[in-house]
Amino acid sequence: MTWAGLPSTGKAYLWGGGGGGGGKDAATPGGAGSGGGFAEVDFVLSEGDVLQVVVGGPGGSGQSGVAGQGGGSPGASYLTTATIFNTRTTAASPAVFDQYNPNYCAFLNTYGVWESNTNLRDFDRFYTVFFPTTGLYTFTASADNSAVISMDGIPLFSATTFTQTFEQPVQVTAGNHTVRIQALNTGGPGSVALTISGGSNFSAGRGGNAGGAGSSGGGGGGGGATVLLLNGNVIGVAGGGGGGGGAGNGPQGQQAPGPNGQAPALTNNGQNGTNKNGDGGGGGGGGGGLTGGNGGQSPGGDTGGQAGFYGGSFSVNGAAAGATGRLPAGATYPYWSSLRGYGGNGGAFSPFTPSDGTPGYAVIEIDTVGGFVKDAGVWKPIEAAYIKVNNTWQRIQATYRKTTGGFFFAPQSIWQPISDSYSPLFSQSSTQVGINPREATGDAGQGGGGGGCCVVSTAFADQGIWSPQQKHELIAWCEDQLHNRVLGECFRRGYQVVGSKALPILKTLWGRTYARWAFDNGTRMVRGKSFSWWSVPNSVLWISAFMLVGAMVTTRYANRCWKSTGKD
Repeated sequence: MTWAGLPSTGKAYLWGGGGGGGGKDAATPGGAGSGGGFAEVDFVLSEGDVLQVVVGGPGGSGQSGVAGQGGGSPGASYLTTATIFNTRTTAASPAVFDQYNPNYCAFLNTYGVWESNTNLRDFDRFYTVFFPTTGLYTFTASADNSAVISMDGIPLFSATTFTQTFEQPVQVTAGNHTVRIQALNTGGPGSVALTISGGSNFSAGRGGNAGGAGSSGGGGGGGGATVLLLNGNVIGVAGGGGGGGGAGNGPQGQQAPGPNGQAPALTNNGQNGTNKNGDGGGGGGGGGGLTGGNGGQSPGGDTGGQAGFYGGSFSVNGAAAGATGRLPAGATYPYWSSLRGYGGNGGAFSPFTPSDGTPGYAVIEIDTVGGFVKDAGVWKPIEAAYIKVNNTWQRIQATYRKTTGGFFFAPQSIWQPISDSYSPLFSQSSTQVGINPREATGDAGQGGGGGGCCVVSTAFADQGIWSPQQKHELIAWCEDQLHNRVLGECFRRGYQVVGSKALPILKTLWGRTYARWAFDNGTRMVRGKSFSWWSVPNSVLWISAFMLVGAMVTTRYANRCWKSTGKD
């Protein structure tokens, strides 16, 4: 919403999404998810201010009586992970020129630039970069031979070789900042590359899968945070609830919040619950928040998983609290709806089936004086104004009066808004809403939720062939389209085995070139994006190999293959 009117005060009431309940094991119930957090925020709006609200999504319930799958889905929330700057496409003054060298890493060949005289020793450029929101951004660089990256006059980090990339997470406030690249070439052609990506991520973590050796419950997914921003700055957060632990044949899954607390400051996204090896319930996912909730672990034995923890709540100048039971925090405040922010049932009571959490909620009050009308001898404020158009009364956003203005020798009539009347301009966008959880700690089972077993995209990102954003996008698609589906799990097992065996091809330049072409086109084809038709036979061969191998191997063997690569 963009404010178009005189300054006004407002208040927001925010509730985060509830965590999902854990799945059951036969008659043993899973743990209940915790309710969403609460934040009450006071703010002031002036002409041109932009107020944004993203309502946290609910955590999904864990599936019951499943093997090797069933973790509940994470709740979506405010997410900005796009690449906002790169040296190859951003104009510079003086101009820069693209560089390529077969000895460079793929990242430097993709984004590298230098002076027109490639043998010059020094490179120095200033860029004005607009950061759309306050949040955590990742600066990635590589250089031939070295470079120092600074922002607003403060050095951030150095890149000291052309064969690998260097990354630095930086907390940045919304608005324009000056980024400086100073590079040094000690001989031969020079090149330097920098990308900036990231922003904010308040989404929740996925529930951990049930153990593959039995028939247990998956952990519930965490709830997404509800976030309020004023001109790109976060002024209020209602954290999402933690997901309940999945049940094993022993003690039931743990009720959220679990024992693992929240992440350090500046980490807003929830963590995935741990997948269970052997037999037993998966861990619950953590909720998104100002500090994201950590996921639950999966203890040894055929027993229930730990619950996830709720995300932290925050208000720049008001109340904030997290929920410790299924009922959301702030349920006694005005406007709360009984259908919002509840933690899911783990099947411990009627209707005895695990349920999803319920979505978050936001109510915004804006104080205006506006016009008055005399009713029964009493002046009362006009709360809403209407106009009749084609015999239909339609509400208008502001009321105006005609006044005389201008110079005394040239008077003119001017329409002006009635004092403190307002005219907010509303718009909707889904481009900054999504899911990108933190990966689980401990045993990762099938690598669910965070895509830990995406060995090729992880290797690509490590070597600078792909950006972190490309990896995260593929992981998110994999979670949505392949996880917990029979054919999808078969494909993933085969991919884990074949992909891990094929990684040595990346040791040669020819192998990296072929792998990128094949993987780019293959993943684009299965996701319904544009791809080269010349790649279809190659992609069909790889997909057929994945399905054939996946049908013949066990989940445990596939896990050992991708873990042996050392990739997360």
